[in-house]
Amino acid sequence: MSWYWMQKSDCNMYLQIEKRGKLCIKIEIEDKKNASAIRNKWHKDLMKQCKLLGYSEVYKPQRFGLGKWITIGCIDSQNYIGSDMFNRDKVLNNLRKYENLIDNL
Repeated sequence: MSWYWMQKSDCNMYLQIEKRGKLCIKIEIEDKKNASAIRNKWHKDLMKQCKLLGYSEVYKPQRFGLGKWITIGCIDSQNYIGSDMFNRDKVLNNLRKYENLIDNL
């Protein structure tokens, strides 16, 4: 399930919940010729902002793809859902935190 699309200068950025609840920060790239440069730029900017904000739970994906849709950052489900009893307000606050993160990149 993907949502919260944000148009950037050279791509669209969005959030997507994948298998086992992993939350991914992804980009959609139309310019395939420059895809790896665009991917590397946004990953670097993302990780720099995460370090500045203390979001140590955001990590680099195991491997970068080079398709139209590329994951540039991941958050495991226990870091935004929690491992205790489900707390809707906590989950929504955490998702908003990541929406704000991509807003400010």
